[in-house]
Amino acid sequence: MVDEAVVNMIIKDSQPFSVVEDVGFRELMHLMDPNYILPSRKALKAMVDIKYQEAKEKAREQVQKAVAVSLTSDMWTSINMDAYLAVTCHFIDDEDQLCTTLLGVQHFPKAHTAENLAAGHVQLMEEWGIRDKVKCLVTDGASNMNACVRQLNVRHAICIAHTINLIVHKSFDDVEGLNELRQKCRRLVTLFRTSTTAKERLVQVQEQMGRQPYKMIIEVDTRWNSTFLMLQRLYELREPVGAALASLKTDITPLTAAEYDSVNNTLSVLAPFHQATVEVSAEKRVSSSKVIPLMKMLHHAITNKMHTMNASTIARQLGDNLVRRLRDHMSSLESAGGLTMPTLLDPRFKKLGFENATRRQEAVNRLKNECANVIRHEASSAPPDQLQNTREAQSGGNSELWWLLDDAINSSGSSSSVVADDVIEVDRYLAEMNISRDEDPLVYWHGHKAIGRKTVILKIDDMCIDRIARIFQVTTASLYITDACNVAILPTDGGCFSSLDLSDCAHYEVHGEEAPSRQFAFRHSLPPSTANTAQLTRAVSAPSSFQRSIHVSDIMDGNLISIRVVVVRFVDAEATVSVIVEKVKTAMGNSEDYILTDTLGNEIVESDGTTGVFYWKQNARRIRAIERSAFRQWRRRGSRSRNEQSEVLSLRDTVEELLDASHGLDEVTRKITDFVAASRDVALQNTEIKQAFTCLICRDTMTEPMFSSCCRSLVGCRMCVKEWGNTSKLCCKCRDEKPVYTEVAGLSAALACLKSRP
Repeated sequence: MVDEAVVNMIIKDSQPFSVVEDVGFRELMHLMDPNYILPSRKALKAMVDIKYQEAKEKAREQVQKAVAVSLTSDMWTSINMDAYLAVTCHFIDDEDQLCTTLLGVQHFPKAHTAENLAAGHVQLMEEWGIRDKVKCLVTDGASNMNACVRQLNVRHAICIAHTINLIVHKSFDDVEGLNELRQKCRRLVTLFRTSTTAKERLVQVQEQMGRQPYKMIIEVDTRWNSTFLMLQRLYELREPVGAALASLKTDITPLTAAEYDSVNNTLSVLAPFHQATVEVSAEKRVSSSKVIPLMKMLHHAITNKMHTMNASTIARQLGDNLVRRLRDHMSSLESAGGLTMPTLLDPRFKKLGFENATRRQEAVNRLKNECANVIRHEASSAPPDQLQNTREAQSGGNSELWWLLDDAINSSGSSSSVVADDVIEVDRYLAEMNISRDEDPLVYWHGHKAIGRKTVILKIDDMCIDRIARIFQVTTASLYITDACNVAILPTDGGCFSSLDLSDCAHYEVHGEEAPSRQFAFRHSLPPSTANTAQLTRAVSAPSSFQRSIHVSDIMDGNLISIRVVVVRFVDAEATVSVIVEKVKTAMGNSEDYILTDTLGNEIVESDGTTGVFYWKQNARRIRAIERSAFRQWRRRGSRSRNEQSEVLSLRDTVEELLDASHGLDEVTRKITDFVAASRDVALQNTEIKQAFTCLICRDTMTEPMFSSCCRSLVGCRMCVKEWGNTSKLCCKCRDEKPVYTEVAGLSAALACLKSRP
C-alpha cells in the first residue's frame, strides 16, 4: 500500500525518482512508518513502468471500444531544442461522455517532412489499433501538416485556435503604427522583466499605492493572446510604471496619454478574440460544433465595437482588418461539411450558428440527405426517449462575445408539428427551442438518443407500458405489441413486458389508441445469451386494427410443417374463426377451404372463447391453417394409426394420468423408461410423447419439469418457468392470474432418456 502511494506521488506530482534518496523524505517516511523500507531508484522506476503499462493497457481497451475517433496533432520543441510529435485521441464512450487519451509524445529527430510525419502518425494509430477508426485529424495550418494529412487520407480540420491566431497576427501586420506601438510597449515591459532594479522599484511603487504587486507580461510571437495580455497588464499598471520610470536612469520613454488611449481601444477590439481563444483552449466538451457560431459571434462583436470608434484610430484600422479576414474565413467554414453538420446537430446552436442564409439552408438539406441515407442502410433505428418542447435558455459568461446568440436562443420558439416522416423529424428538431449555451450537448443527446430512427438501448426494466406509451404517444390501456410475425404480446398485470416474450425476435410494433396523434414500431435486439436490452426503432403503424400471423401448413410424414406465413389484419368485430379463414383464403389467392388448428393439429372451432381479439392476441398460441381435404385425410390416417398403436396411446394416457396426480412418484420414471425401451419399432414412438413433454418456453424437452395447478398441465423446465415467474404473474400456458408451479420430481432421468432418442 505504501509502495503504491509513493508511486502515485511520483506520477501525480511529477517528482524525480531520486526523491527516495533525499534525506528529508526518508526521515519523513521513517517517522510515518519505522518498519517501511523505501524502494531504491531502480525499483521505483520499475514500479512506475508497471503502473504506466497498466494505465496504457486500460486506455487502449477504452479507445478500441470506440466506434470512431478524432485525433489532434502538433509539433513542439523542448527547452533543450528537441523536437517532439504529440498526438491525442478524442472519442465518445458508451456513456456518451467525451474522452481524451494521449496516444504518445514521440521524440522526432528526423526532418519534419510530410512523409516522416505521416509515418509517425501511422505508427501510433497501429499501435493503438485505431487505423480504420480515425475520422478526422486536427492540426495547425502548416504546409507540412497539410501534406501529411493528405497522405493519411483522412478528413482534415484546422485548429480554430491556430486560425484565430493567424487572423489576429495578419491583421496586426496590416495596421499602420500598431507594430511601432507594440515595439515600444515591448521595450518598456522588457526593462521591468530583465532589470532587477526596475523590477524591485515597480513592486515598491505598487505597494506605496496600496496595490497588490504584479509582474509585467512579455509577448510571445507564436501566441497572439500573449500580446493582448502584455498590453492589458501594461495598461493596468500605467500609473505605477510611469512613477517607477521617473526614478530610474534609463533612456526608455514612457507611453503618452494618446498612446495609452490607443492601447485601451486596441484591447477593446481584441477582447472578444481573447475570450474566444481562452474558451477553445480550455474546452473540455465537443468543439467542432462551436467553430462556425464562434466566428459568427466574433464578427458581430467586432462590428458592434466599430460603431463607437474614430475612423482614424489604430483600433479602427485593426477592427476593419479583423472583420474582413473573419468574413473570408466564415465563407469557407460554412461550406465545410465537417463543421456544418456538427453545428446543426448541436442543440445549443442549430441554425442560429450560421451567418449566411444560403449556406445554412444547404447545410440543412445536407443533414436531411444524410439522415435519409443512414435510415436506408441501417438495419435498426429508434425513437427519441421523449423530446422536451420547451427549455428556458440561460446565458452564461462571456456575454460580450455571445450576447447575440443568447438573445436569439431566448427568443426562439418551438414547433409542435410532429409526424413520422424523416425529413419533418429533422425540421422538428431544428424548430425546437435551443438549449442553453452552458449545457453539454452530449448530455442532451444522451437523454435524446436519437431523432427519427437512430438506435436507443432500453433495459428490460424500462419495458413498461407507462414508458412505452409516453414514447409512442398511445394510451396505456390500449397498448400492446406485435412481433415480426405479427403475433400479439400483452403486458403483464404489473404493466411490463416479459423478457421471455421478447427473447427471440428482431422486430416489434407498438399498437394502441393514439394519444394524441401517432403510432410507431420498434426493433428489439438481444445479445445471444441474455435478454436484458432492447433496441427500439420507429415506423408507422395502423392504430385501429390488429394483425395476426397464420402458419399455412402441410402434412409430411404425418407431421405438420409450416410452408408459408400469412399476416391477416382485422378489427375487433372480425375476430372470429370464419372471418380469419376467409382472410387466409384471400391472402393465399385460391378457393381451397381451410381448417384452423393449434400447433398440435387440434381444430379451432367457432365459440364464445374464440370470438373477440383477446383470443387472437395471445402470444403463446400458434395458429395453423390446413387445407380441409388434407386435414380430413390426416385425421383418418391418424385414426388408423391410433388403432395400430393402441398400446402406445394406452401407455401415453397412463403417463398423463400419472403426471396429473404425480408429485415425487418414482413409478413415472420407470414407466416412461420402459416405454422408451419398448417402443423402438413403433412408428410414432417418440413424436407425440416428446410433444407432451416439450417446454412451452424453450421449445425443447423439459429438464426438471414443472406442473401448473391452474391448467393441470406440465408447462416447462424449472429454470425457464423460474425466469418466466420473475417477469410475469400470468401462467405461461393458460395465462391464469395466480399460477402455482410445482416441480414434478423423478422425471428428469426419464426425460433425459427420452431426449436422447431420435
